[in-house]
Amino acid sequence: MQAGTIQQLWRYPVKSMGGEQIDSAKVTANGITGDRTWAVRDTRAGETTSAKKIPALLTCTARTVGPPNENGAFAVAIAVPGGATISTADLAEANDALSELCERPVTLEWLRPADDVDFFRHGPRDADAARPTIQEIMGMEPGDPFPDFSGLPRALAEFATPPGTFFDAYALHIVTTASLSEVARLTAASRYEVRRFRPNIVVETPAGLTGFCEFEWTGKRLDAGGVGIGVHAPCVRCSMVMAPQPGLERDRPALRALVEHTGQNFGIYCNVVSPGEMRVGDSVTVG
Repeated sequence: MQAGTIQQLWRYPVKSMGGEQIDSAKVTANGITGDRTWAVRDTRAGETTSAKKIPALLTCTARTVGPPNENGAFAVAIAVPGGATISTADLAEANDALSELCERPVTLEWLRPADDVDFFRHGPRDADAARPTIQEIMGMEPGDPFPDFSGLPRALAEFATPPGTFFDAYALHIVTTASLSEVARLTAASRYEVRRFRPNIVVETPAGLTGFCEFEWTGKRLDAGGVGIGVHAPCVRCSMVMAPQPGLERDRPALRALVEHTGQNFGIYCNVVSPGEMRVGDSVTVG
């Protein structure tokens, strides 16, 4: 079945920071090359962190600089609030600037291999007295039901991110223009923009597909350009949806609409089942 075409491709060089739109992407088993290959580590908590816990990270925007080196690593430039730019070429300067922004000691870390399991573990529960609750992380209000977390990897009980990745859960995140239009309809007073949802792929859907149509693709295979994609589960959304970022103010209705209408889900989590390349304009089919 024709699902549409690729309208947008996004890469996020640093976990939880704004990303960059790209015209084409090489995709491996670990997702789009250069996506989330850096992350911020909270040295006080002893773990990889994100904007779920430190919302200030979303006020930064990261972009890759030049081609990858012989180890596949991209250099990254980060625009921070106030107009300055820091770089992975000077980690000491970057760490100082990010620690000041986050109001706690942090370091910018390159992705480790999966067998470095200690690096990926959650920090000790008592390492940071300011650690937010799950309700705060998810942006829940009193009386909200807990979202369905059954589609998330079980490894997340032990690890901050799946070992060998800086992804929240899976290698790819996809949304459709149909679902973006639906959430815009439900939150007419909001400035909902696609950047709030941080997808890797935006699929422009044909007129016959409406609403949150991608939920129906769960368990199926997508073929996008030369890449085979397995749809694993709807994506559970958290407080990051409503957090401010460059050009976007805090927007509570953006998350509340999802709580009320989709069980707090938006978009789909996916794995790569057949690596390859994709580009804007490629067709997307559902098998």
